[in-house]
Amino acid sequence: MPFAVELYMDSRADAAVRQIWQSLVEAGIPSQPLSAGARPHVSLCLYESLDSRVFPTELETFARQVNPFSFVLESVETFPASNGVVFLTPRSSEELLEVHGRFHKDFDGSSATVSPYYLPEHWKPHCTVAENLSSNQVSQAIEVGRKAPLPIRGQFIQIGLVEFRPIKEICVFKLGGR
Repeated sequence: MPFAVELYMDSRADAAVRQIWQSLVEAGIPSQPLSAGARPHVSLCLYESLDSRVFPTELETFARQVNPFSFVLESVETFPASNGVVFLTPRSSEELLEVHGRFHKDFDGSSATVSPYYLPEHWKPHCTVAENLSSNQVSQAIEVGRKAPLPIRGQFIQIGLVEFRPIKEICVFKLGGR
């Protein structure tokens, strides 16, 4: 099973993303994150495999060293030649890039198998709102997203490890250890 390390949002930003997920469903477009029970997030890394018994301890240490930080989700996009993925794009910030780079530096020696799309030189930060859509559904989802009240401003306040499909939360830690 694959795993993801995810940055979680404060309650206001979380609710705003969930509202977009719900708007998609109301427009007849499936929102896979909503139906799967996901939390709104930006993934720092995707692992094809890892030792889920050891990793949480290391992630907790990392979480204590990273303070909560601000973000702005400012646009709706899709990946070129994607499998029908529509997402919100966070404004590029020094803090987000620094946390991502630091995560990969700190966890570089682990025996986990990292998805190349999440390595620092290839990473496109995003908050998925829908995936596995047809090209027609992608267009509709982008329209729904563009009608949403963007930008969404918030703070990343937690980091977690999930196993997925189905989603199973392994652990969640407050950033800054507070």
